[in-house]
Amino acid sequence: MKKVILLVAFGIFILQTTVAQQFRIGFGGGLMSQDGQSDQTFFLAGTPGIYLPVSKRVSFSLDLPLKAGYTGGAFAPYSYDGEPYHLDASGYAFNIPLMLNFNFGAGAVRGKKDTIGAARWSTINREEGFGFFLGMGMASHYAIQKTSYTTFASDASIIDVHNTNYYQSTGIMFNAGIRIGVGAHKQRSFECRFFYMKGTTNEKPEVKGLSLAYVL
Repeated sequence: MKKVILLVAFGIFILQTTVAQQFRIGFGGGLMSQDGQSDQTFFLAGTPGIYLPVSKRVSFSLDLPLKAGYTGGAFAPYSYDGEPYHLDASGYAFNIPLMLNFNFGAGAVRGKKDTIGAARWSTINREEGFGFFLGMGMASHYAIQKTSYTTFASDASIIDVHNTNYYQSTGIMFNAGIRIGVGAHKQRSFECRFFYMKGTTNEKPEVKGLSLAYVL
């Protein structure tokens, strides 16, 4: 845990002290799941990031891939005295990571006709068609789960039960993905990102998912 915190702190220091910072942001969505829950969570995502180019095709970045999602579903219906009933479940999930990533190729460096730092990128180096990234960091995961079901008292009377549970955990997150360069000089990109989080506090959940995004 201490090593991860030091890694992220070092990334922040490097990105703040360089004169070649580049800000980028992506918008998209995807699916994620948490262990112990059978339903997938659909989420929308916004991913701002600060990029530090270190060569024509390579950069390090500090990303904040924020996710907010909704889970909805119903368990298999059951019957009592010939009357059908079912258990409904829904919920919300919020995932807030801070990632230090290594980027290569498309999406790693936004080329300019003028200079970036002390280097001059050529047009061909600004037109990367394919790239990838990988990294690690810390994340905080919040979940709200609501359930509604029907049960029966000893006298066979019907009782409707509604529960709301709240969960929160902090842990280590890993992510990796690919980018496809698009647009003029391929300065934009489509991104596919896989992520995995292992909680280290409270319920210690495992959260994993896949997202697609358009990066400006």
